[in-house]
Amino acid sequence: MDLSFYQLKQAALNLKQKPTFVLSVVASLGLALGVLLTVLTLVYAMLVKPLPYPSQDALYQIELQQFDSSGKHNVSGFNYPSLIDFYQQQGIFSNAALVDYGVSTMVSHDDEPLINASYITPEWFDLLGATMAKGRYFSKEEGLNSHAEVAVISFATWQQLFAGKEDILGTTISTRNKHFKVVGVLSKRFVEPALKEVGYQSDVFLPWDANPSSKRQRETWWSRAHYRSIIGTLDNSLNQYQAEEKSSRYINTKWREQVADADYFKGWHVEAKLHSFADKIIGDTKRAVYLLLASVVFLVVVALMNITNLLLSRLAESHYTLSIHASLGAKPNSIFKLLFIDNSILTALSLVVAIAVSYFGCALLQQHLASILPRLDELDIGGFTLIAATIIGLLVALLFSFIGTRSLNYKSLNQGLISSGKGSTAQVSQITRKALMISQIAIATVLIFSASTIGLRAYQQVTYDDGMHADSLLSLQLLMYADNLPSFAERDVLLNQLKQSLEELPQVEKVSRASSPLTFSPNSWSLLELDSLQRVTPIGRNIDSNYFAMSGQRLLEGELFSETMVKDKVQQLIINQQLAEMLAPNGSALGKRLSFGTDANSDQFFVVTGVVSNLKIPGETSVLPWVYRPLNDAFNMTIRLKDGQSLNKQTLVSTLANVSPIFRIFKFEKVAALKQKRLFAYQLALVVTLAITLISVLLTFIGLYGILSYVGQMRRSEIATHLAIGAKGKDIIRLIISDNVMVIVFGICLGLLVLLGIMIVFNTSVMQYLTAALIANLISTLAIVTVISLLACYIPLRQYITRPVMASLRGDFV
Repeated sequence: MDLSFYQLKQAALNLKQKPTFVLSVVASLGLALGVLLTVLTLVYAMLVKPLPYPSQDALYQIELQQFDSSGKHNVSGFNYPSLIDFYQQQGIFSNAALVDYGVSTMVSHDDEPLINASYITPEWFDLLGATMAKGRYFSKEEGLNSHAEVAVISFATWQQLFAGKEDILGTTISTRNKHFKVVGVLSKRFVEPALKEVGYQSDVFLPWDANPSSKRQRETWWSRAHYRSIIGTLDNSLNQYQAEEKSSRYINTKWREQVADADYFKGWHVEAKLHSFADKIIGDTKRAVYLLLASVVFLVVVALMNITNLLLSRLAESHYTLSIHASLGAKPNSIFKLLFIDNSILTALSLVVAIAVSYFGCALLQQHLASILPRLDELDIGGFTLIAATIIGLLVALLFSFIGTRSLNYKSLNQGLISSGKGSTAQVSQITRKALMISQIAIATVLIFSASTIGLRAYQQVTYDDGMHADSLLSLQLLMYADNLPSFAERDVLLNQLKQSLEELPQVEKVSRASSPLTFSPNSWSLLELDSLQRVTPIGRNIDSNYFAMSGQRLLEGELFSETMVKDKVQQLIINQQLAEMLAPNGSALGKRLSFGTDANSDQFFVVTGVVSNLKIPGETSVLPWVYRPLNDAFNMTIRLKDGQSLNKQTLVSTLANVSPIFRIFKFEKVAALKQKRLFAYQLALVVTLAITLISVLLTFIGLYGILSYVGQMRRSEIATHLAIGAKGKDIIRLIISDNVMVIVFGICLGLLVLLGIMIVFNTSVMQYLTAALIANLISTLAIVTVISLLACYIPLRQYITRPVMASLRGDFV
């Protein structure tokens, strides 16, 4: 024990004398292991950690998919009658609940905040094993058709909107002209499954009957809502396939009976699709996370290779000390133990850095990626991370010690004292050294080129000028609250008055009664071109005469809508260039007749009277076909401000009140913020690829420096002799570079071959990156790798060429 403590103390003292070496190893290894621990913790939280619900493996959500007469998937979403009928008659779940996700305004609160409201039946709480901080959740008597006026709020809502007041139970909250009494507060520990979208959390839970579906929607079998569904625990007697088949057969038969008289739905059918909670929550991010893990593991391997080179260089310096140990009878196992103690100290210091990096990494993930990656609210540095860190640290220390021991020639250690350590070092074969250098340079070439190519693509997306000038656009979504709402005609008059009042504000340039170009749901319109019988499914939008002034789209052919055309609701359409090329590949699409029906002889059709330029939605890699109809939007407006102006919510509220007290703001946001949200993934990719490029440069330099420093240790007598007979510093530099230039060339060529192989194997995936800028990026990559290699050749030589020749001959470097 005393000997081990002494060896540990001596190892620490020896390392203390090499602060630059220790800093290089600890920083490189700590950063690499920190990133690895962050990603491992992410993988565990997302993919391994059990969901916090009873019977988690048996929990499913059912989705209804609708297919047209050609068998093409049209849309997903339950119609209201099918949903209620299946909930009441289903035989696949042992326990089931209805759920509909919506957004509302809490008008009972002074700030009238926008809240996420979920409309559910009481079984929802039982299925998820919900626990309460206060009160209770819904009882069976408050289920379907009870019209109960009760509410359960989340713990966050209780704290943020009600300041955690103790007498919260019994408080009345109001949304959409309805009033509910708070009967419960969910526990802080309760984790809501993000079934609607990643990062979604409900603020208020209301009884199912309070959902905002209109009377018409509740009775119509062809209306659809994407976020309306059923969740349940699958019956033990059925597997997923059997449950889907049974559900599809029942729902489709009933639906076909109800739409039999509608020509539009002839030949259409619906199918039920079951999604396990794990699949629904994780979605398609699993592949991306595994790819991220593989990339990080690769980077860690590169870091370990580079640090190994540094350790071999230090081992060469320690050859004399190790020779003393060997001469005094130390066996190979004892040498291994000495190296293991050294490496354990370095690894332990690195793990401290790694855990700190992991802590901040997890915090950054939760702060910035909660809307992209699922289950981040369950991410924390706990037992799993600490155990993983301990195991990884032990393996790394053993690996370094094993490689160090294998690189030593035990017999040469015994003879090391004969030469007093001068010119005698631990030898690593020239082939091994060159192989290490070639691999370092090849890996650097692949990593830097790949990361910079992806980063360049992301940069192009982030900086793309769509002509919209989003900085001056505001998106406004309205609600109307009144005991007796005005008729549709009266609403239209009020909305036109509001538009006029907004345009009279000194800050405002123009107002459009249409959703902003970036506020849309990707619902397609199924249209039949009556001459060719070609069916197209573009994204549809109702617009007014000012819309294209907001979107920045140019008129290419025909004419735009006038105010009169919008008011008269003429049977005309404007399409974008993408749809025009689909309808008329070799000519003009003007005059094309499009119908919503299925009958080619239908007299209910729209005529294409204009073609506008494409609008590339930020974040989208392709341009979608769009069609525009002259019709004022019921509750959406887009406001363009004058240069340098702003419009606050208070001014907007005052303007609304002056027109009519029934108006409420549902959403009011900057279009630039919507654009920023859509571009976030590309901005993240830009930052990540830049970080990978910088880390690759750093690790490559450290690795090459370690190898070439090792070479310098072995050739120090040769270098000193050259200097003694009159060689200049530049001659020594030229000598070392000439010895390694072919290695650098081979490394770059190997990297290029690997890149070529990647392009051949993954040609479909990499096709989008094949642009003219790729050549410039390749040249830049080669220049960076060359500069790194030359610097790695030069810097280790400075200690020899800047010292007096006599010091070099004596070997006074340490």
